[in-house]
Parts: sequence; structure tokens; C-alpha cells
Amino acid sequence: MELELIAWSAIVGSFLPLIISLVKGANMNKGAKQVIALLVVTVASVLTVGADQGWVFASVGEFFNLALTSFTAIYALAQTTYTGFWEDRAVEVRLAGVGSND
Repeated sequence: MELELIAWSAIVGSFLPLIISLVKGANMNKGAKQVIALLVVTVASVLTVGADQGWVFASVGEFFNLALTSFTAIYALAQTTYTGFWEDRAVEVRLAGVGSND
């Protein structure tokens, strides 16, 4: 059960740099971008835990424990993947132009 959650969290965390790149290209201050990125990771972890557990939990504590585990895995992998493979690369530069009139 825990290993499956980590695996799902790793998959989700691998795709979050795409969203992070879109947020980074938005016309907002740095603090707002950081809050949005944390909210995206939080929502992703809650959805991952819910999908993995079928939205059935023995207690609220179990849910928070699993959500924290998922959040940590998603955040760590998304951050590592983003800085290692996406940041300032051609894909991110192209995504920065999405929706702009340039």
C-alpha cells in the first residue's frame, strides 16, 4: 500500500514540472508563484492519496500521514526533475510563450 502510493506520487511528481514551467512563465511576483506551486503539489498529493486508497481511510490521522508522505515524494521529485531537466531548457522557453502575443 505505502509502496504503491510512493510509485504513484513519483509518477505525478515527474509530470508536475510542466505545470511549474507554466506557473513560472505567468506574470506574477515570486511569492505568488511559490504559493501556487505549493498548492498544486498539495492538490496533487491529496488526489494521489485519494485515488490510491479509494477515498476510504481508517482515520483522519491516516489520511494526513499518507498525504504528507505523498506530498514529500511529489515535491522532492518535481523539484529535482525541474531543476535537473526542465529549468531554462528549450521546453520551458517554449512554454513561457504559451498564451503570449509575442
